[in-house]
Amino acid sequence: MGELELAVKADRTEVSVDDAIEVEVRLSGRANLKLIEAPKLQFPSDFEVYEPRVTDRISLSTGGMSGSRGFQYTVIPRHDGSFDLGSVNMSYFDPKAGAYKTLNSAPLSIVVTPGDRAGSPMANRVQRSGSGHARQRHPLYPNRRP
Repeated sequence: MGELELAVKADRTEVSVDDAIEVEVRLSGRANLKLIEAPKLQFPSDFEVYEPRVTDRISLSTGGMSGSRGFQYTVIPRHDGSFDLGSVNMSYFDPKAGAYKTLNSAPLSIVVTPGDRAGSPMANRVQRSGSGHARQRHPLYPNRRP
């Protein structure tokens, strides 16, 4: 595959419940970067996770392909607490060394505070009907009946 470096970062490591976090996994170096697929990150079950956006900054020269490929995940924690997201690991073949290598990122931790859920759009998703039963409301169409 080539020579690669791995970087993982979050735009914020302390947020309130229902605040979005952008987690980026970036691979850079000299390799066929277009072949690299988005890594499967393990988030807690109460995090809402969206498909990653892919950002390529790749150049071609007579020496081959070089640059970076980034995967940006939008995640939304739904409960407060401290969450250890661990590290990201990726193995690849380095033809110069003639062997497989494994890249490991530093572990990532997120602290989620309770915040002000009263003003949050998600706080308005459950509405009590006259009978006392909870009724789920759609976040984009709150007046639509299920």
